[in-house]
Amino acid sequence: MKTGKRLQLVCKTTISKGKLMLFFTLCSIAMYGQTPNITMNTNSTSQISIRLTCSTEGNIVKVDPGSGSLSEYTVGSSFFDITIKPSGTIKIYGDNLYYLWCYGCSLTSLDVSNAPSLIYLSCNNNYLTSLDVSKNINLTNLICHDNLLTSLDVSQNTDLTFLHCGSNQLQGIDVRKNVKLTSLVCFTNSISSLDVKNNVDLQELSCGANSLSTLDVSSNIKLTRLDCAGNQLTSLDVSKNTLLTELGCGYNRLTIASIPQPLKAYYTSSMYPYDYSNQEPISLPGAFNDTIYINQAIDLSSQYAQNDTTGFTRYSTYSWITVNNDTLVSGKDYTMESNRIFTFITAPTVKVYCVITNPALPDLKLSTVPVSVNPQSLATMA
Repeated sequence: MKTGKRLQLVCKTTISKGKLMLFFTLCSIAMYGQTPNITMNTNSTSQISIRLTCSTEGNIVKVDPGSGSLSEYTVGSSFFDITIKPSGTIKIYGDNLYYLWCYGCSLTSLDVSNAPSLIYLSCNNNYLTSLDVSKNINLTNLICHDNLLTSLDVSQNTDLTFLHCGSNQLQGIDVRKNVKLTSLVCFTNSISSLDVKNNVDLQELSCGANSLSTLDVSSNIKLTRLDCAGNQLTSLDVSKNTLLTELGCGYNRLTIASIPQPLKAYYTSSMYPYDYSNQEPISLPGAFNDTIYINQAIDLSSQYAQNDTTGFTRYSTYSWITVNNDTLVSGKDYTMESNRIFTFITAPTVKVYCVITNPALPDLKLSTVPVSVNPQSLATMA
């Protein structure tokens, strides 16, 4: 071969290699110029695992662990687990992302605003202080419990059927536009009001350990499970919720008079189908500054009767006890009229309270707030 031809061949080969390198460089630049569909940051220094699915088969998903290098995966409709060793902001590129599980990854931030096809997001048990799902209008399941969220806007997620946002720091949650919800779990927050009147398809409502003083479930006639324990409820009407099989309303401010009437259905479901125990002590009628007086009428008649599961009326028993656990004696320390109005005739030197029990509610010992008995009568004080 002549020298000129050999030189020409070498030049062509060099140019071809140069074009190939340029092509790959341009592809890399194009990828990094593209907005990631999902980004996340974690304070974990060890490997984390996420799970993905796509709505169609054969989707190319690329993951940058934060180092700038890309790993490529083919993801379809089956669960696909990806292990990542984080070294910065994690970026995920891919179309048709459908399901995302990233729970327990010590995440401090998560951006899914460029993944509108998501229908399922599980990002619970992390350290998220905010979560924007306003662009994820196709979400049906959102699981974000056990984070540090102080607010959560789901007004754009009108297809939601399952929302679990418990164990956060939420001051409230507005679900009035989420009319397809069948399950709402928002326990252990700081929610002071909850409007579920529009959520007529609700079957499960778990809103315990909040600051609710009222709860209206009269529109939620499909409810089978209601847990509202650990709030500040003074009344609870479940007369319209005839499908209930589980009811938890303990640790509130309910009384023998206001606790929902027990239903036989509550006793057919689980180990604790109806928990009404451990209500907050009630204030004594007529007490002022935790004090009552000799010869003052104390009316506790409202706590006298409750129906049992057969509809039979059962009557309460009243016991007066000192804070030193001494039981007071009727006729000696106080008098009791037939309508359960009490009058003290002696003044114990320590505070006293009343324990009220009723056979219709065998798990409840309702106490009154301890009070002092002033040895002077009200007539003398006047």
